[in-house]
Amino acid sequence: MALTPIELAAHLRRRAGFGASAREIHETAELGIERAVDELLDFEREDADLERALETFAGDAFDLNNSIDDVRAWWLYRMIHTRRPLREKLTLFWHGHFATSAQKVDRTASMIEQNRMLRRLCGANFRELLEAVAKDPAMLVYLDSNSNKKGKPNENFARELMELFSLGIGSYTEKDVQEAARAFTGWHIADGAYKFNAGQHDGGEKTVLGRKGKLNGGDVLDLVAAHPATPTFLARKLCRFFVNDQPDAAYVERVASAYRRSGGSLRAMVEALFRDPAFFAEENVRSVVKSPVEFAVGALKTLGVTVPLRNLAPSLRKMGQNLLAPPSVKGWDGGDAWLTSTSLFERGNFAAVVTYTRGLSEEPRFDPREWLAGRTMDSIESLVDALAAEILQGPLTKPTRTALVEYLRPGEKEKWSMEPKTLDPKLRGAARLLISSPEFQLA
Repeated sequence: MALTPIELAAHLRRRAGFGASAREIHETAELGIERAVDELLDFEREDADLERALETFAGDAFDLNNSIDDVRAWWLYRMIHTRRPLREKLTLFWHGHFATSAQKVDRTASMIEQNRMLRRLCGANFRELLEAVAKDPAMLVYLDSNSNKKGKPNENFARELMELFSLGIGSYTEKDVQEAARAFTGWHIADGAYKFNAGQHDGGEKTVLGRKGKLNGGDVLDLVAAHPATPTFLARKLCRFFVNDQPDAAYVERVASAYRRSGGSLRAMVEALFRDPAFFAEENVRSVVKSPVEFAVGALKTLGVTVPLRNLAPSLRKMGQNLLAPPSVKGWDGGDAWLTSTSLFERGNFAAVVTYTRGLSEEPRFDPREWLAGRTMDSIESLVDALAAEILQGPLTKPTRTALVEYLRPGEKEKWSMEPKTLDPKLRGAARLLISSPEFQLA
């Protein structure tokens, strides 16, 4: 079944961002998908209003030098309020790809510096991003680069560079890792910054991925960026994140081809991904399980509500995603792993918070009476369909629709009424059920 213009726009906004309000989705539909993708891919364009707001908050609301929880709140504020959603979504993707944990780094300034670097280079040439990551102070600490010395190489970074960051298992040998580790000796950190320690660099001959010579770390980065396995490895991860938890191999190859044609441009890969006709195919709609961040930020944006930012990160942690502290260097597994009995319980709790909490006018909250204003519906079914269109931007499955109709149906001695005061508690409950529904868990 072909998607309507609204459903096309909503699908794009869920995948290339964190969801959107009904107004934003209508604006995207009116703009047209091609022009909307053009705007999303404009990574260089600044979000001036957001940057001004964050600059104001930096001295008051957020202590970005000493509090990692404030850095989390700062980043979540960006996700919620940005006008450049794809740039922020890619920052989240790269955070999981180049997973680094504040629990080990233990230096707030380094974690926010890494976050800004990933945002700045989210669509750059992959070789450029790799070097920035290899010299990033947080990564240097996380993968023990100061322990990588001449005569006693530490293999941590070299191994993760090949296994998790570029090639994937099966495309390199143990000897490649050992030799690459020697090439990176002396890539150290001093006073919170990268510093090449020439005295600890092994300048001897090495053989890495078939190339022999007095290779250094930059040479190894050249080799992995140009390796034939890298485009497909990256394309598969991008497609899993943006397209389908089990992406079609032909789709992956089309995205990988953009890397090869462009000489490693990440922007070209992302553009190929979103412009591919199969992006809007039925099998790729509602086919990615939302991460806790996507779920929570999406709920806030869909309803146009806020919650105290310092409460949001702990909620995400309970759902299984502790920003800036992934569980391991592999990042988060994603997919069905997000949906455990504990995480679903916490998602339900969050849905209750955003639908039942009543707040002040300067703290937007879900208001059924405001939502009902100007709407005329003559049945429970039409009310359910209208609310679902607002929250899901697409059709309900029959079981969910039946459950919601039954939930809203008046008791034996009650009469159906569109009176806002009467409907307020029921509509809050229906919105909570929709946000907790299987449909809403899928992007």
